[in-house]
Amino acid sequence: MINKKLIVAGVLVIFLGILFFNLFMISTGDELTDLSKMDTNDQRNLQVRVYLAKELPIDVNQSSGSSSFSVRDVTGSLYRVDGPADLPDNFHTAKIIVMNGHMHLKNFHAASIVEVIY
Repeated sequence: MINKKLIVAGVLVIFLGILFFNLFMISTGDELTDLSKMDTNDQRNLQVRVYLAKELPIDVNQSSGSSSFSVRDVTGSLYRVDGPADLPDNFHTAKIIVMNGHMHLKNFHAASIVEVIY
């Protein structure tokens, strides 16, 4: 009986450890995300915080419901983003963007725009 409780507690601690490690390894608080550390084979949507590359075009296609724009991560590396067409007002003037999504090679697929910081 005690062995089962210890095993269950051990598995729970390991599970929670892995969960918190994955959540905080990618993006924490006000820090910008290093997109190169994201697993390109992981389809989970994770929250990232990056700079908007305002010098590059922002394309919105309402008929397909998609947008594409570029961002820079904490290292200054440039990434293309495929995102939703419903971008927040004054999106093009944003300094920092917080998004939920996942990586595919050098492209980030944004499921949603969580926050825009001017």
